[in-house]
Amino acid sequence: MNALFFVVFFVIIVFLWRALSPNKNKLTKPVPKRKPSSTITHLLPDSPDQIEPLPRPVPELLASLVLRKESDLNSAEQAHLTTLIGIIEQPAPLFSQLLGRTFEAKELFDLIKSDAKTSAKVLASVNSSRYGLRHEISNINHAINYLGVVVATNIALSMCIEFNYKGWGSAQRLAYSKASVRGQLASELTFFVAQQLRLEEVAELSTASLFSYLGDQALIASNEQAARQYLKHKNLLTHVVRTQKKCGLNGAIIASNLVREWGVPASLVSHVEGHLTLLNTSFESAGNPPTLGNVICYLCCRIADVVLDNPDKPVADILSVDMMKRDDLYAFYQLKTDDKYLELFELLDKASFVKGIAGVIKKNNTNDVVSSS
Repeated sequence: MNALFFVVFFVIIVFLWRALSPNKNKLTKPVPKRKPSSTITHLLPDSPDQIEPLPRPVPELLASLVLRKESDLNSAEQAHLTTLIGIIEQPAPLFSQLLGRTFEAKELFDLIKSDAKTSAKVLASVNSSRYGLRHEISNINHAINYLGVVVATNIALSMCIEFNYKGWGSAQRLAYSKASVRGQLASELTFFVAQQLRLEEVAELSTASLFSYLGDQALIASNEQAARQYLKHKNLLTHVVRTQKKCGLNGAIIASNLVREWGVPASLVSHVEGHLTLLNTSFESAGNPPTLGNVICYLCCRIADVVLDNPDKPVADILSVDMMKRDDLYAFYQLKTDDKYLELFELLDKASFVKGIAGVIKKNNTNDVVSSS
């Protein structure tokens, strides 16, 4: 009996050993690595360095640009500058009283109301198709409350500047209108951005953006050909290159000379004089980085340009895709790694920034103004 039990037990052990042997081999055998599917391999970087896009090379036209200063002008170019400045008459007396100050609404109301001519122009501007008001604003106090003190001040400043429109062709009128609307929109965008960053010089920066277009306005006023060129250009870089090639000047030289002659504060002259700084890619090697104020003004002027050139595009697309591709903003995006401009770039990444910019653009019915001019 014991012998039989032993034989049965032995048979069972042998059977179990043979039955389990294949599973043991199967479990210990290395599992071959699966090849990744061909549909996703192109999304996987070969190295961590490929996760970030490679920096865009400096555009050829930008790299070759030599941004001229007034000290670079020869006698003929200096004479041309004097002629351009002479096209614009001295501003109205109210101009100097509006500069370099922060007003209370009541104080600004009393000041503008004291000059009947400027008062009428401000009312005409706020009631134009630009703002698309459903009901006409009939008094300056209402206009100031609707626009805000800083915007109303800048409109009054622009109304104090006189151009001689006699003999202007259609291209000059349209180009001048386009430059004026760009200046006003850039001014309001600058006010919004500077306010978001809680800068003390918000009013001055807003005015600087407005005055940044004075050089182009003077060129437009000079002749019809300059106006047609202004209407054709699609970015600041090509416009500056062509203008410098033709007459040795640029908008910063003309505008800064104008405002200096008009007696504006030195800090404001400095902003206007440096408003083309970010077209120069060598400012870092020269040890002369742009101020935060100049960077804000430059950015807001370019946003105004793109908005007017692309009236049917969503603001979100304009502020991302379109702006990144522009050669005249190449140097601006190189500042992103500099701590000096960190808060500005953090602001640009916020959804509230896009919403705020869209609100400013919506308030300014710029497309109707330009297309109907």
